[in-house]
Amino acid sequence: MKIINIILLTILISSCAKSISYDNITVKNWEVETGKDSFKSSFEDFSGDTYQNFELAKGDKLHLNFETNLKEGTVEFHLKDDNSNNLWTSSTKNIGEDSDTLNILIEETGVYKLITRGNKASGEFNYVFKK
Repeated sequence: MKIINIILLTILISSCAKSISYDNITVKNWEVETGKDSFKSSFEDFSGDTYQNFELAKGDKLHLNFETNLKEGTVEFHLKDDNSNNLWTSSTKNIGEDSDTLNILIEETGVYKLITRGNKASGEFNYVFKK
């Protein structure tokens, strides 16, 4: 029954936020708000990956602001290029509030993937992006 609930939750979330993808996650009380340039989530027991793709052109400047407020666990953010090369990683292992910023000049046109990975995390995270 638990697996069916997770599958139904994933389908429900995916239908509401078409630009966000989920990869083998387990989570309780997952709430998501998405905007044109933002993503915000609160959760309990989040483990697995969510990701969002960005189409970027050579010469674009990508600016990302991340904020987390964790009660337990860890959350990591990864930016990967079209060839799955890791360009940047930020890990928030601190309980409480934490933040990080990424400014990167895009060297090749392609689809870039921002991965958010939870490991038994409870709390919330959000990010805002500009190019």
